[in-house]
Amino acid sequence: MNADDGLFAEHSTPTARTISRLPPAPQQAMGWTDYLAAAWRNWWIVLLALVVGIVGAVAATSAGGKSYTSETLVAVAPAPGLPLTATMSEIKPEKVATAAELLAGDQMMERAGQSAGVDKSDADRYTATGTPSLRGSTVDVVVTGPDADTASKLSGALVTIVGQEYAKLYPGYTINAVDGPTAASAPSGPSRTVEIAVGVVVGLGLGLLLAVARESARRTRA
Repeated sequence: MNADDGLFAEHSTPTARTISRLPPAPQQAMGWTDYLAAAWRNWWIVLLALVVGIVGAVAATSAGGKSYTSETLVAVAPAPGLPLTATMSEIKPEKVATAAELLAGDQMMERAGQSAGVDKSDADRYTATGTPSLRGSTVDVVVTGPDADTASKLSGALVTIVGQEYAKLYPGYTINAVDGPTAASAPSGPSRTVEIAVGVVVGLGLGLLLAVARESARRTRA
């Protein structure tokens, strides 16, 4: 090795070491095209997650059992014996809203179960909602639960119990069933269409997330 070679080796070695100590170039952030490319390259992951999402959503909702609804239309009205024309004008929206709140209350539902002879453990599986009409003095009551006949029975008892309590709050007024309670002949839920839609959304989201994570890990190793 001549003098020039020694000089080159003396100066090249520190440079090579300096370059080797430089930090790696920062990884470029992925854009939408990269996400789509990752999903395309890992299509089998997306497809598998989609199938798992649909099957899982259907299984989860089916495990909860079917539900039935009983509907009753009730009206806030003057108590029997009072002049109808003189008192109907005094039924303000606040009175109708109060009736709806009572009909949807858990305490009233518990008392309705006792009145209808339904065990508390069974009655707890039923829910009630009261929706006041935008105009007028009626409330749409919906009782939902796992059995159609029990839902109808609870709905009728609920209207009776709430009618008694309402008369205490507003003497001279009561609530009466105008239509119903109905007994459902077919389950109201769960909806198979909703199940599949939820499964598709969850499955696709999970699949895309896994595909992007796999692509990001591949880029890091590269």
